[in-house]
Amino acid sequence: MEIKDGSKFCTYCGSLQTEDMSDNEDEGGNGHRTTLIVLCIIALCIFMGLGGLVVYSQMPQTRYSRMLSLGNKYLDELDYEQAEASFAKAIDIAPKKADAYVGLSKAYVGQDKYPEALAAIKKGAGKAEDQDLIDEYIESCDWLIVSSDGSYSLSDDASGAGEETAAAITKAAPATEETKSDKWDEIQNEMNGLDAADVEFVSSDVSQYPLVKLYYRIENPDGSPITGLPQDCIAVKEKVSGGEYLERAVKGFEKLEGNERISIDLVGDKSGSMSEVMPKVQAVMNDFVNSLDYKAGDQVEIISFDTYVMYMCTYTSDANLLLNGISNIVADGGTSLYDALEDAVNSAAVQNGARCVIAFTDGNDNNSMSSPDEVISLAQQLSVPVYIIGAGDIYVDPLQNIASSTGGKYWNIDELYDMSDILQSIYTTQKDMYCVSYVSDSAIPQYDTRDISFEFADKQGTQFSGQADASVTPVKTAADKHSSRYEVIKKDISWEDANRECIAKGGHLVTITSQDEMNKVSTLAESSGIDYLWIGGYTSIRDGTDTFGHWVTGEDFNSYTAWYPGEPSRNDMDGAPEMYIMMWKMKGTWSWNDQRNDPVNDSGLDYFHDDTGYICEYEN
Repeated sequence: MEIKDGSKFCTYCGSLQTEDMSDNEDEGGNGHRTTLIVLCIIALCIFMGLGGLVVYSQMPQTRYSRMLSLGNKYLDELDYEQAEASFAKAIDIAPKKADAYVGLSKAYVGQDKYPEALAAIKKGAGKAEDQDLIDEYIESCDWLIVSSDGSYSLSDDASGAGEETAAAITKAAPATEETKSDKWDEIQNEMNGLDAADVEFVSSDVSQYPLVKLYYRIENPDGSPITGLPQDCIAVKEKVSGGEYLERAVKGFEKLEGNERISIDLVGDKSGSMSEVMPKVQAVMNDFVNSLDYKAGDQVEIISFDTYVMYMCTYTSDANLLLNGISNIVADGGTSLYDALEDAVNSAAVQNGARCVIAFTDGNDNNSMSSPDEVISLAQQLSVPVYIIGAGDIYVDPLQNIASSTGGKYWNIDELYDMSDILQSIYTTQKDMYCVSYVSDSAIPQYDTRDISFEFADKQGTQFSGQADASVTPVKTAADKHSSRYEVIKKDISWEDANRECIAKGGHLVTITSQDEMNKVSTLAESSGIDYLWIGGYTSIRDGTDTFGHWVTGEDFNSYTAWYPGEPSRNDMDGAPEMYIMMWKMKGTWSWNDQRNDPVNDSGLDYFHDDTGYICEYEN
């Protein structure tokens, strides 16, 4: 089309106007313009409406993703209540998404609410579209039993824990009134004139509060254990915050053998003087860990010490890991017995149930920062008995004092084979203890100090009776481990302190035994924004020119390594030994480097400050 000079165009649609249209504009342009405006507005409204519908249709997905991410974040941080709330909101937004049901179930498990966890996953199985995700989760749950017909229910342990706790809460005796019973009077009457047995309070466990567990040694005057006591022969009274003694409802009374686990921290001397006898000591330790009742839940931690304290295998019921940890012990260096005992007591104290420390040494402490009195004070405070086996020419008095002051015992041996018999006798002593469980008042703070009066009389043969009064300060134990996950903590901290904090949380410094695991941990490290992160490994033991490494869990160290080129270097630039493994980011790549215990404060290098942390791993 030819466009002539002076042609006019529509200001709204851009079309060429003819002479007729120009005339119309002159004559009635206002009407034409109005029509065009209306049409444009209508078109714009339609466009915006359609766009709005698209945006609105995407809003629920966005909100769901946000709640799901938030719930997973709270799971990683072990904040299970917040995780529960976030996943519940996600389900409200998108009730056919499986991820939120799985997350909600995990949040309930983290709070030991197994019936609720089961209900959540059953609801997801009935509504969610992605059933494969539900099935995958069910297969990973050791607290679920899948029947042949495809249905599932709580395992006995999970069901029992839930029922026990619920019963404890509902049957707690009131704290304001003394509840005298005929049973208490009967027991006191039975005790009159009977030969008294030796009753010793050992420790307590309030992890299932208001259910309280107390552990007692009950022995004849000759030191032999008293067995076969029935539940109806005992009574328990509790006094809190200066109030009156109140009788409490007894829920259970039984020997530990076959019923409850024992947690044992096995501490072994690996100083240079042990080099010749170490194979024999390792054989004795192997026999001991192979003899334990892992079906009852027994668990062991292996700690060794020379100049430094080293975790050869953190608490586990896996005998293979324990044996591997024992095999990694190589004699070298000085003797830091008291430091090792302090670490062992702290580690044992956060385990639920009965626990003890068993240590072996052939020499006098010459390197510890801790003193015998500090070990005693800590063990008494945390109610952890310490047993010590000494060999050789050693100063006996401090070892005897530690053992006797903490409820343990000391032996001095001439032959190593005696060590085997002693280990078994300690284990038997622990298993011969009685566990008394009673219901406290849920209104009383869980960790408040309480006075406990425990009495019993043998109604079968009326041959003995016993009583023990104790002031009990419950210890906060680590949470049970429910699923494998990692947690990054940013903190300027030494390796030893990072390790202790992980143990107190119920985990351990992360161990990396495959490329896949290295990839996962590296991704997590990258997202944290921290460049220097402690992991759970040592390079401390040297044999000639070789560097020997091991993981704190007893896992195989040689299956996978990711050292930075030129590492491990063994010693820092100033000659300080580098024993602990750090993951660091160099030239954009994550790798391993051996480091001194506290590079933040001891190396003189500024770049560690405010850029250091550690990674905890929590496992089933």
